[in-house]
Amino acid sequence: MPRAFIRSSQAFTFGRPRPARRGTPNSENEARSWEPIQSWLLELRRRGLAVLLVHHDGKSGAQRGTSKREDILSQVVQFTRPADYSPAAGAQFEVHLRNARGVFGDAAQAFEAEYRTDENGRAVWAWKPIEDELMEQVLHLKRDKNFKQRQIRDALGIGLGTVNRHLKKLEDEGRLPPEEK
Repeated sequence: MPRAFIRSSQAFTFGRPRPARRGTPNSENEARSWEPIQSWLLELRRRGLAVLLVHHDGKSGAQRGTSKREDILSQVVQFTRPADYSPAAGAQFEVHLRNARGVFGDAAQAFEAEYRTDENGRAVWAWKPIEDELMEQVLHLKRDKNFKQRQIRDALGIGLGTVNRHLKKLEDEGRLPPEEK
């Protein structure tokens, strides 16, 4: 990249970062092949430039290739589809901070974003905390379907402790009657 361009820029965006040599002993999955790119990114940081790397997850839902890619990053944001996603919903996704140096509290909480049309016909972004949606799902399964804690856990793919925490909060709010022990 020409030095004049670097000096005049404030931010860079790169898609699918990977080493230039593919299929060699220094394949994408080996951390050593990422080192030249990492050094260059650190040099851009020292110059005060912001860099956005855009990459996609593999079939497992985790990033593809070396995890060394995330070692120097300040934030890693993962976009996923909501469990109840339908293509008819359009742009709708969950935003999770997987690495959030310097981000904490409410700012670090996962949320669901949706691009939709409001009551005036304008396109707007709407968002809500994922915890709220999860609590509503727990409430529905418990109250409307009479699921037990383990059934809720299995249906939503969450931990039993999370289920019990939501049930307790729903009881405290008066949205569910106290459970008989």
